[in-house]
Amino acid sequence: MKLGSIRFHWFIQPKLLAKELLDLVASHFNLKEKEYFGIAFTDETGHLNWLQLDRRVLEHDFPKKSGPVVLYFCVRWVLLESLLCFSVLHQRSLEG
Repeated sequence: MKLGSIRFHWFIQPKLLAKELLDLVASHFNLKEKEYFGIAFTDETGHLNWLQLDRRVLEHDFPKKSGPVVLYFCVRWVLLESLLCFSVLHQRSLEG
């Protein structure tokens, strides 16, 4: 299920760090706890790859295809309590 999406088209400066891009996006959404989020891209096999915050955005190994690179702003971390609840519910559904 897709909850919604907003598209931005930005020109990425060659020296822009991934952390700086995350700061820009978090600021746009007025997020205070940005450590729960990250920016990712999909590789040729469809796997999600997180940008490393200490590296420049354009230094990552993006797919070798023509056209713009698509980056995703995603939830990266889930609170442990939420994960524990999910684990218990999942286990119950398997048992019952």
